[in-house]
Amino acid sequence: MNKQICSYSIIRFQPFPETEEFANIGIVLYAHDSRLLCFKLLSGREYGRVTHFFEPLDRSIYSETIKYLNAKLKNARHTLSFYDELIRPRESIVRYSNNRVLFSENIDATMDELFGHYVKRNFAHHEDFEETIQKRVTSLLRDSHLESKFISGALGNEKYHVHFPFVDEQNQKAIKPIHFCHNDSRKIIEHGATWLMKVQQLKRSGFVKSENVLFTYRAPNENQGILFEAFCDVKAQIEDACVVMANIEQSQAILKFLQ
Repeated sequence: MNKQICSYSIIRFQPFPETEEFANIGIVLYAHDSRLLCFKLLSGREYGRVTHFFEPLDRSIYSETIKYLNAKLKNARHTLSFYDELIRPRESIVRYSNNRVLFSENIDATMDELFGHYVKRNFAHHEDFEETIQKRVTSLLRDSHLESKFISGALGNEKYHVHFPFVDEQNQKAIKPIHFCHNDSRKIIEHGATWLMKVQQLKRSGFVKSENVLFTYRAPNENQGILFEAFCDVKAQIEDACVVMANIEQSQAILKFLQ
């Protein structure tokens, strides 16, 4: 099969627009030469990951959304104009990413690859950088006899709360391991900005002070190029908001925060 241009968008579930948080639940793709509109969604039964993230969301809201999308997209017109209108920004529980373009020789294989990456997060199985950082922090806590002081927990209330692997409830302090080893500059910025937004929301609600949150991180492997520039950009934004940043290799800086 010859290569053909395809436009695609990531389908996002955003039940609480106030927080701007979303979960990727599917892919919609339009193949220009064959004029084929295709899509792939999580099933309505795969609600665990989504409802856990948006706790305490009623799972029926997610299931009904999937049911609605399946019906809508199965009956969709196979036209570029329909695709363009479908992904147009609008206020809705279902959002779509900006249009993206690629070349494909096999539409089915391309859909499986996109769905595996953006929805199933297959890349996460290669190496969990943040889990590695978390183990390092746990080791520092143990060596400093502080493991009982910082425990897994959440800051916030029923309206809005954020889970952290390390929380000192008595002093309202929290630690979040965060990695910037992505191979996409956009992902580096978005990952950092997402966690910054969570802290700022907690701060606005009076649950934590910015300076009482530590992001202990691993930077991109190279200290130059577009990936490093993206890291420096989002790191500066985080530090401007007074959130503490410490490289996982900077044990003294982390210990200073802990104590």
